[in-house]
Amino acid sequence: MGSGQSLSLGISVAPLWLKVRLLLPANEDPLYRISVETPWLDHIDAWLVHEGQVFRQVRGGDALAYSDRPMQYRYFAFESSMPAGETVL
Repeated sequence: MGSGQSLSLGISVAPLWLKVRLLLPANEDPLYRISVETPWLDHIDAWLVHEGQVFRQVRGGDALAYSDRPMQYRYFAFESSMPAGETVL
């Protein structure tokens, strides 16, 4: 792993979990885009959790047909509004 702002583990790494705390300000219905710009991921799942409750679950990866991806984009990406306070991704 590097010490920069991007996480790069290479192409032959075993599956892993990544947990990120997002601390969001109080805004009027903000819309955020989450993107994992690694095109060779076969499967990727994301869960958004607020106050212990999953409020969004998204599946993607290049094993999904392009038309079935959360966004028609070459990388895994989706948009979601999120409540103010802490959301765990």
